[in-house]
Amino acid sequence: MFRQRRRSRHFTILALFLLVQAAVVTFPRVASAEACGTNQNLQTGFSTNNWPGGPEPLTYEGASAVILDRGGYVLCTSDTNGGTNFSTTWTMVFGNTGGYVQSGTMYRFGFGTCVKRWAEQRQTPTGAFADFYIGGCSNVGESHRYWQQAIFTGGAWVLRSNIDTTIIHQSNWSPFANWQTPFQVAYSAETYYAQSHIPGSPSAPQDWSSMQVQRFDNDSFVDSCSNVFLGSYNQNAGRWSNDAPNCNHIRSWTR
Repeated sequence: MFRQRRRSRHFTILALFLLVQAAVVTFPRVASAEACGTNQNLQTGFSTNNWPGGPEPLTYEGASAVILDRGGYVLCTSDTNGGTNFSTTWTMVFGNTGGYVQSGTMYRFGFGTCVKRWAEQRQTPTGAFADFYIGGCSNVGESHRYWQQAIFTGGAWVLRSNIDTTIIHQSNWSPFANWQTPFQVAYSAETYYAQSHIPGSPSAPQDWSSMQVQRFDNDSFVDSCSNVFLGSYNQNAGRWSNDAPNCNHIRSWTR
């Protein structure tokens, strides 16, 4: 069951019994035929807060997927600030009124040919966000599990943003003390310019598979099929596409 909807600022999304198709670009470059237009947050993907069909089957505190990197992080040319000109794909958990943690692939203007493995965390809707990286680059054809985990450690609840078995960053604050419930989950691609490309092409889309959610009641990760309802959103529909080949598998690409 999938129905399309608009999404909100850093998180808006679609329904997860899914249909999508995607595209791949060969090597990330800071090059494009176009200058940058209006700076604005643009995303395409799937999220619980865009599901229009009623209550979720569970409550959530984490999200996970294996992202297959297809390349094609082409950026518009006139904004040379990597903080505002970037292309990224990620998994995310976020508070019902804001605050979020996410990890995935990140390509910023100035990164040369290196797409980085990255995380970002924001404690409150109006607070500062912070970016974190681990070494190495995400190469075309490479896949990793990117996941957000709520965990009780050191006498407190915190959030970890992970890649495979490596913690990219662990918060020093509790989501349960800072965010409004129920928490939401999202799996998406993002840029800040309509002229930039998200990774993937029609013949080789960026790919999220083995999608999971972390249950609020017992902290375990379970398959997304039948355990989460996701809605699809696309804020740059004139250029990007997404689909969902299965209830635990989504894709997105630049046309």
